[in-house]
Amino acid sequence: MSELSERQNIINKVYKKGNNDSYRVISVRLKKEMVESLDKIATANNRSRNKLISLLLKNALKQDDRQ
Repeated sequence: MSELSERQNIINKVYKKGNNDSYRVISVRLKKEMVESLDKIATANNRSRNKLISLLLKNALKQDDRQ
């Protein structure tokens, strides 16, 4: 098995492990400066960029629901 195939198998196992269909992978285009800011905040709070963005969006949606 090639190294690429092995990596793909590992990735597939990770996604199957949770087997949670409530999550979706999306793609978003952001300015470089925004990504740098997100990374600084994520690092300072010991979170991944993904987790930080999820929390920020969750809070924004809660705020929107209140209005």
